Amino acid sequence: MVVNFHIIDWFYFSYPLMLLIRFVFGLGEACLPGAAYKGIANYFPSKQRGTATGIQSTVNTLGPAIAAIAAAIIGAFGWRTVFIVMGIPGIILGLYIWFKFKDNPKDHPKMTKEELAELEEDIENEKSNEEKNSGVSFKELLKTDFMANGVHLVLL
Repeated sequence: MVVNFHIIDWFYFSYPLMLLIRFVFGLGEACLPGAAYKGIANYFPSKQRGTATGIQSTVNTLGPAIAAIAAAIIGAFGWRTVFIVMGIPGIILGLYIWFKFKDNPKDHPKMTKEELAELEEDIENEKSNEEKNSGVSFKELLKTDFMANGVHLVLL
């Protein structure tokens, strides 16, 4: 329910309070990517995870697109109004997700037996792949061209 913090932004009456609330908001929001990827791993078979992750990552970058709308609202009604206008849909979406989605796909009423079987098959395949690949040491990984390219990209 991190989205609900945007409604609280409306109540700022001092700069230190704003810093405190935004800091707490950041602490709560920090877990969002990990939780999103865990949800994708739970609900999507391996063949569809790339697409789901791509959509989730794309949605994270919609802020600049919404900024023009927010700027128009600020210009017309003031800065506090934008937090209400952006916060209400967030609360509605948050409540929908809270009540509709379950942590375990087995508990979700709309999951079919075929979908559950595909997810369970993926889990078994991942476990067997982990057992096959567990003999590679970290030192051996560092010697690969892929890792060398990755290190070069990070250092650029």
